[in-house]
Amino acid sequence: MFSKSIESFWQWFSDSAGRFNVLLEDLDLMRQIDRWPSGLEAGISRDIGRGISKPWQLLPIFVCLVLLIRTVEAQQEDHKHPIPVQPIPSDNPNSPVFNVHVQFARLMSPNTGWLSDAHRLYRSSDGGENWKDVSPPYHGYFPYVDTLFLDSMNAWVLCPSESDDADFVLESTVNGGETWTASKVKVELPPPDHGGPELAGNGYLAFSDRSHGWLLVDFQTGSAFSSAEMLETTDGGLSWHESKANPGFFGEIRVFPNGNLWAVDGYHLNLEVSRKGGKFHAVELPVAPQRVAPAAGALPSLPVFENNLEGYIAVTYQGGDPGTNSAAALFATSDGGHIWKLDRVIKGLFLDETMPTTMADSAWVLTFAPEPSRPSVIKIQHNEDIEAPTHKMGALGSCDLSFASPDKGWMSCRGNLSLTTDGGLSWKLITPRVRNGVLTQDPLTYPLSR
Repeated sequence: MFSKSIESFWQWFSDSAGRFNVLLEDLDLMRQIDRWPSGLEAGISRDIGRGISKPWQLLPIFVCLVLLIRTVEAQQEDHKHPIPVQPIPSDNPNSPVFNVHVQFARLMSPNTGWLSDAHRLYRSSDGGENWKDVSPPYHGYFPYVDTLFLDSMNAWVLCPSESDDADFVLESTVNGGETWTASKVKVELPPPDHGGPELAGNGYLAFSDRSHGWLLVDFQTGSAFSSAEMLETTDGGLSWHESKANPGFFGEIRVFPNGNLWAVDGYHLNLEVSRKGGKFHAVELPVAPQRVAPAAGALPSLPVFENNLEGYIAVTYQGGDPGTNSAAALFATSDGGHIWKLDRVIKGLFLDETMPTTMADSAWVLTFAPEPSRPSVIKIQHNEDIEAPTHKMGALGSCDLSFASPDKGWMSCRGNLSLTTDGGLSWKLITPRVRNGVLTQDPLTYPLSR
């Protein structure tokens, strides 16, 4: 541009002048993200402040304007065309081998399970010893929004849409990922000029069977609007309509075969239930048992049901006095969640720790991973009260567990996946490996997850 004639400079300067005031509004943003060109603000304020009396004195402003426009446009272009995080395929056999970075894994039966990272989906039919890439044909730059595995054959992957006629793309399979069906999901919102909310782009899926499912999406709103909207499908996700059920907050949801839908908000402050598709209402949580009192607040996790009536829920009770540790209690129900009774307790937790409700047979199972390479589990039996082992924040209960039998289970911890066949006494690393984005049995090049 600077090799053009002076006339071209002034023509370009004239065309850009109308954008000058708008671009100046981005100054604070550019300062915050450390992409403000050095000396730019000083040059603008100095030359404008002292006044311009000769045409050539406009040159510093012109140079600053060029730099400012090119910087902002580069930022905008970065957002339009983000760099793919997926590895670029290559035929080079000497390319490094990485572990898949596990986002979510679920063992559905003693032999069959699913695993997803940010952009790919894998399935194993031998408990995790070997893997097959069964990713849906979604080729967008952005990571999956949510994945849901109903059983060994049925799964859904919620993907961000990159077209204007849909907010999400839902990929579904009924044959273990051999084939996929894509459907568009459009969330009907009031026009922005009417004060309507904007979609934030996050979502949670829940399916009670192959046909009936729900999708909870969140909004960027003011205080006058609900922060979430619930959609419902009766055809496996091919079409969606607004649901009568809506918890009014955004968070994880879970549905059971009897149609009861549970939701817990992102801060674990609210737990609500919708029975058979009706309106959500708050769950009456038990008061803190005497041996974990005093307690200032209760943080519930989503419940787990063994059948339509019998289930469990873990509730963390925050310490009420300065210096008082928190404790978590597991409650049991035999009437579908109407009445909960104290079953077992773990003490010695940090203030903000929340314990998940994970069951292996009749044991309450919590992960304990003080070191990434040495994960283990803690099993708490019926009527037991135990003290948590000495640990740092994040070492207890933070890994994801799924057991297909009392002995066989998976642990997803810090991006890695491990298998136990002896109820958690020992673990074997089974994280799949990739070279250039393709599964391989070759050993790791570096002991790092990707």
